[in-house]
Amino acid sequence: MDCLPDPVDAAKRMPRPTCVVTMVAVRMFRLRVFAPLAALLIAGCGSGSQSNQHSASRGTSRAAGATSSSTPAGTTSGTTPQASAPGRCTPQQLRLTYLGSEGATGHIEASFQLRNVSQKTCTLFGYPGAQMLDAKGSALPTHVQRGGAFFANTRRRPREVRLVPGSSAGFVFGYSDNPEYGGGGPKPCPAATQLEVTPPNTYSQLVISLRGPSFAPCGGVLIASPVY
Repeated sequence: MDCLPDPVDAAKRMPRPTCVVTMVAVRMFRLRVFAPLAALLIAGCGSGSQSNQHSASRGTSRAAGATSSSTPAGTTSGTTPQASAPGRCTPQQLRLTYLGSEGATGHIEASFQLRNVSQKTCTLFGYPGAQMLDAKGSALPTHVQRGGAFFANTRRRPREVRLVPGSSAGFVFGYSDNPEYGGGGPKPCPAATQLEVTPPNTYSQLVISLRGPSFAPCGGVLIASPVY
């Protein structure tokens, strides 16, 4: 009669496949569940780091922008040069012309012109000076008075005259050719053949020949108008 194995002993020796399979299944389940979660966590950490870096980078750009915008809008590093006001006309810029004389009843008005022959704009203001000369260039007695004579031009008020290149300004000298004019007895009336004119606000002279009717102010008195 064959001996049967002891059930207890057989049970101890028999493998327990059911338990092993169950543990393997549990581990695989855990891997399937937690692996995606772990991946999400890792991805979240990575994106958070990149977001922080991006935010920091954007913050730096703003700071640089704030620094560069400290200059007011619309301003530039340079300034636009402004055109300076024209200076006074010098005798070297001017050409003097004698236009002739007219008058009646012993009152004569001699007209002159100053033309800007330079390439720059300049200005004139005030009264010219004068000195009469004879044919040899010697000075004749001359007394220049400013304004207030018989003619309207000598009663003008001074004003600034702007002369662009090629433009002209005028002035007159009024005088009397009557030896008895003004009282005090007869006065000499020296005839000038040249006139030395000093433009307003200058110290140099322009000389011009006096052609035509005699230029003979009695008493050597010339009444000057302002330039106009």
